[in-house]
Amino acid sequence: VRRAGSCDELENQLYRLATSPRQPMDLSEVVANSMRSFVSRQANESYPLVVRGSHVKLFKLAILLPKRTPQFAQLYDTLRMWVESHLILDEVWSSAFSSCTHQIDARAVTVIGNEGESHCKNCDAALVLLPSFADESASITYSEKAQELLDQNVPRMVLVLDTEDASQRNAPSTERLLDTLLGESPGGAGLQREGVAAPNLSDFDLAFQKCCQ
Repeated sequence: VRRAGSCDELENQLYRLATSPRQPMDLSEVVANSMRSFVSRQANESYPLVVRGSHVKLFKLAILLPKRTPQFAQLYDTLRMWVESHLILDEVWSSAFSSCTHQIDARAVTVIGNEGESHCKNCDAALVLLPSFADESASITYSEKAQELLDQNVPRMVLVLDTEDASQRNAPSTERLLDTLLGESPGGAGLQREGVAAPNLSDFDLAFQKCCQ
């Protein structure tokens, strides 16, 4: 029997989502759309862009998973599978667009920050996946390399994954981890703090996509 709010229940639900057919997201298109909007606003200002030629912009996103301990090995593998269903890992994707005198080639790569000595280096943003359990015996930790990346003040989002309804969540261990990942929040903001997404189970996939954007 899988208990609601438990690690095995979360793993089961994530596996179901990971094996659902979908087209992986092209992160370079997301980056290109964001850059296109910025360049267009800049071109409309009093001082138009004067730089000519072609430009290549590389965006590196690190996905940070909990440390793969014996207790959470299966959950780690399922989380990784779910990420791979949304994003193709370790490959550079490219989307080009033109604006004024610019030809811009937006390139993006997604890595699992826990894996490989260099994966946490030179990242532009990080998305932290934080499983949350009602069971207080669950001990989620992150690798030293992941923590070093976060200590560099890299922009990040934390996606809290819990099978309990968002309104029913009250896990002090999750609150403590959020303090570690984002810094302490005055007044105990809990899941309402900036940089945190805590969707209901039915919205996990959509929330992941929005966090990447």
